[in-house]
Formats: sequence, structure tokens, C-alpha cells
Amino acid sequence: MTDGQWLFTVFATLYLLECLRWIPLPSRLIVEKRTGRWTYRRPSGMISARGLGLILLRALPPFRAHLIVSPWRFIPKNHHLLAIGEEGQRRCIPWSELRARADGTRLVLDESTGVRLPTETSAKEWSHRLNEWAALSSEERAMRFHDFAKRTLDPEAMKQRAARLSRQVRSLNTNAAFILFTCFGLVTGVYTWFGESNPLWASLILLMLLQLVQSVLFWRVTRPSKDEPKVGHRFWKALAIALMPHFSIRAADHLCFAADQGDHPLAARELVDAEEYRGVSETFWREARYFKGWATTDELPIEAEALERYFRSVGIQVTDLEKSPVREAGSASFCPRCLTQFQLAAGVCRDCHDTDLRGFE
Repeated sequence: MTDGQWLFTVFATLYLLECLRWIPLPSRLIVEKRTGRWTYRRPSGMISARGLGLILLRALPPFRAHLIVSPWRFIPKNHHLLAIGEEGQRRCIPWSELRARADGTRLVLDESTGVRLPTETSAKEWSHRLNEWAALSSEERAMRFHDFAKRTLDPEAMKQRAARLSRQVRSLNTNAAFILFTCFGLVTGVYTWFGESNPLWASLILLMLLQLVQSVLFWRVTRPSKDEPKVGHRFWKALAIALMPHFSIRAADHLCFAADQGDHPLAARELVDAEEYRGVSETFWREARYFKGWATTDELPIEAEALERYFRSVGIQVTDLEKSPVREAGSASFCPRCLTQFQLAAGVCRDCHDTDLRGFE
């Protein structure tokens, strides 16, 4: 391979690495697929490390905006905090032993428990929030949680935030397409046909100019504002965008990453297609509604109460989210949480934290 081919390979590898994102396994991305319509994407559970799953963002134009949304990971109970780990593990921490602090993107709850969150900002916010909750009574914690749930389940606010982000990154993504074509198309073609000649230098100068334009666009779009999320290390990111093609192409990702406001995935009701939204709603309702001992009590967990209030406000009946699976031959019951079927008439599902089984009617 020639020096030019090696350089092309290095740039292509660096660019593909820039298209990879690691996010906490319970979180989701909502990705714009066309103007005004978005779709859910989950991180890979097979390619994961330290509680983070891998997502490959779109590598070729048209580039689109994306947002991180996260389910509730911390549920206040009467005597303890229920913390949900990256792979669904549940840990109960007595309020008297809770010592929440942020360590980067990791939220440390006590000496042995830590939960990975999408951003450092969200880890700091949760450490402050949980330490406040620890000093309150059970009734006050419940009120604070319902207020928090209502704020993170606001479809109209989510729709406005997504539309604003889409407008902000549009010019960056358009210029990114030109940079991608120039770097991996024009420069490569000129080098192949003309070698190290004046046309090659002209194409490289054009590439540098496009990167400089991208850096200026990024600097303008990320100007500090009380109504917009702050992009950290703004100067150094703008400098990298001006100098490196792979950073320039993915410049809009910095805005998308900073736009995380802790919204629940169900807040995207106005953005995703109805059928897709219904499937996600059913999943979150089952996970909140059914737990160990649900069959012997009529009391809903606090997270299920919050979801029920939300569904009622948007005109969704929770009974419509609880359809039984198609009964297989020999099955007598199923887990209402994961819908796995069993031949036993009664028992618990070990995979769902000993959730009581439900018999087929």
C-alpha cells in the first residue's frame, strides 16, 4: 500500500470509530428518520462493557439528529431506594446508608453500588436529587418522584426539544455530507488519478476550508444560552473539528449528546409511529406493574402509579397494554413481565426477580 492509501485507511477507521457510541444498557436512542418522525434504537447487549452497550450511528448521509432517553433507574420506596443496574439487577439501599456522589458518568450510591448514567451532568443531578430525597419523609419522597415523573413524561416538551435540536444540527449535518464526499471521494479520486500534484493540493485546501466552515458553524450553534444545554469543552472541540475530518463530520453529535435532559422513552409519543410506541408502552408498563408478590396485593408500585397517571392523561387504557400472549400447547401460565410461558399452573419467573406467574384464563 502507498502512503496515500495508508492515510485513507487510517481516516476511514477513525471515522468509523467516531460513529460508535457507548450508552448505558437500559437507555435508548431516539433517532430522526425523517423530518418530524423518529424511531427507537437500543444499545447492543452482545457488545457491551462496564454496563455500556454499543450503538453504531448512521455513517453515510443523510445524517440525522438523535437524543438519549432513559427509563427511571432510581425508585423511592418507604424504607429504601430501589436502584436498577445496567443489566436489570435490582439493589435495595436503605435511606440511612445512601451516600450518593457522582464519579464521572458513574453514580456511586454506597460502598458497593454504582450505576452508570449517560452523562456527567445527569450523574451530578441524580446525586443531588437522591441526597435530598434521603432527608425527606416517605410521603414527601413520593410527591417528589411524581413531580419528577411528570416532568420526564412530557410529550409536548419532548417534541419541541427534538424539533429545536433538528434545526440546530441541520447546517452541520449538511456541511458534514460535503466534508465526507470531499475527504473520501474527491481527495481519494484526485490522488488515484493525479498522485501528489497540484490538483491534490487544491482538493486538500478545499477540505480544510470546509472543516473551517464546520468549526465556525459549530461555534455559532453552541453559543452559551440559558435556554440551551451547554456543550462542554467547546473551544477544544471546535479546534478538533477545524483540523480533523472525522471530527468535522460528526460535529453535530456533540449537540445531540448535550441535549440529554433525562426524558423517559415514553415522552417521545409525538415523535415515533403509533405501533412502535405501543410496543414500548407495553414493555414499560409490564416492567413497572408486575413484581414479586403482585398477585397478593392490589397496591401498585409508585413507578406504576406514575405511568398509570401518564397513560390516563394521554388517553391510553392500561388494560389495553396487558394482553396475554398466544397460548402454546401445554402451557398453563406465563410471566406477565417477560411473557415467557410455563407448564406450571403457579410459581415464579426466576428471570424476572421472582415475579408471580399468571394463569391463562
